[in-house]
Amino acid sequence: MQAATETHTLSTFTRRILVISLVVHLWAAWATVGFFHYDEHFQILEWAGSKLGLISPDDLAWEFKSQIRPWLLPAVFTGVFKVLASVGITNPFHWATFARFLSALLGWLSVCFLVQACRGWFIEEKWRKWAIAGAALVWYLPYLHARTSSENWSGSLFLIGFTLLVLAVQRQGLAIPVSLSTAWLSGLLMGLGFQCRFQMGIAVLATFCWAIWMARVGTKAIIAMALGVGIAISLGAVADYWGYGEWVFPAWKYFYVNLVEGKATQWGTSPAGSYLVWLFFRNFPLGFVLSLGMVFAWFLKPKLSLTWVTLSFFAVHSVLAHKEFRFLFPLAPLLPILAVFGYRAWANRSQAQFFVAKKLFLKWGSSPVALKALVGINALVLVVVSSTPANPEVKVLERIYATATQSVYFTPVSPYQLAGLPVGFYKKPGIAAIPIEALAQSQSPVEYLYAPNDLMVVGRKCQRVSGTVPSLFKKQGREWFPRITQLRDLSFYRCELE
Repeated sequence: MQAATETHTLSTFTRRILVISLVVHLWAAWATVGFFHYDEHFQILEWAGSKLGLISPDDLAWEFKSQIRPWLLPAVFTGVFKVLASVGITNPFHWATFARFLSALLGWLSVCFLVQACRGWFIEEKWRKWAIAGAALVWYLPYLHARTSSENWSGSLFLIGFTLLVLAVQRQGLAIPVSLSTAWLSGLLMGLGFQCRFQMGIAVLATFCWAIWMARVGTKAIIAMALGVGIAISLGAVADYWGYGEWVFPAWKYFYVNLVEGKATQWGTSPAGSYLVWLFFRNFPLGFVLSLGMVFAWFLKPKLSLTWVTLSFFAVHSVLAHKEFRFLFPLAPLLPILAVFGYRAWANRSQAQFFVAKKLFLKWGSSPVALKALVGINALVLVVVSSTPANPEVKVLERIYATATQSVYFTPVSPYQLAGLPVGFYKKPGIAAIPIEALAQSQSPVEYLYAPNDLMVVGRKCQRVSGTVPSLFKKQGREWFPRITQLRDLSFYRCELE
């Protein structure tokens, strides 16, 4: 009777956590306008825009000409945008918002699968609750899941497929073999993750190794998984043919150009231990707590499926010279679960050499005050991050799209130029971007200007409409939030003749 009551209580807790997580995911999709990294825009949305006539293929990033990026994700968004256009939704900013909602919902679905797996991974209710809450509401997850990036989509698709296999293996412990259909679907989803981002091949290979040597999955099921991966690669090949106009194998070209020719190192190199340092100290104290638990899990739970997948993914990326924190994002949803595994394993250690450290950990690290403080910090950062535009420059472009009719003057750089690349996806049809020198010749009573703040225009009275840096941060904000200084401090003005 008591066990049934505990199960019902946990189920209620799980449902509430998932509902809260869904709400935050949807809010993040709405609020975090723009992109985290330029690749999210210039290699996904702009590529889709080239198929919709918004930008010439000649103006796409160099990766298009080198044929090193997969077309699967741009193809998906192209189809979505065409459907939206067919029902009268033609505003590209509305398209991007819808794409973020799709991304967030896919990410949340992967959370649901991970939460289900937690029921088999953790027997004790206390640890299971921490794992479920962390997997669903860790501070960075809704923001990352709202991204239309290859990191997000590859990670979400892979984790759904991976978790399907884990759930089947958990049932296998009850003498229920892994069904061929489940194995095939698992392989298909993991393969689609690979076709969104080729680096996921590391995680896919690690999953196969774990399934063969640790989980003892049957040969027929392994073959079914491989068949699923093969079908996904075939679908990706068709998408690549549609995108490039010829049969190519971008995965090989990506490897050859970036690793053999060393193209990736042009964007900088970092020491082998950089990722570990970044994980521990970039987002202190939450990052430190989660990363420490992850390292505990790697050492104390070496046979765990999560260890095989994350440690291999982490190790290979650590060896590569060019490093970016976002490269680890595909498996970021697993970090809270791994941390709980690690701390649970540490708490259960009985060796004498661990006695003092464990006693201190149990006394201070798991004290109600410390845990409440961490939960409070996570909740605060979750709200802030999930409510902050990913790139304020896109908000300015949206205001230009909604306000300007024929032209927008600019100095020193066009609003439709980011990171040295033309922005066609968000450009309003028929609008011209004109250098500011021509503004003096205009006799129009109202003109629009994209320029640095407090710029004086002779003969014009200009009022700020929007800007890349919010007015709140104009002075003290730049001191309180150093990241603000990384933004181009440009504003959009409505200028009238005096």
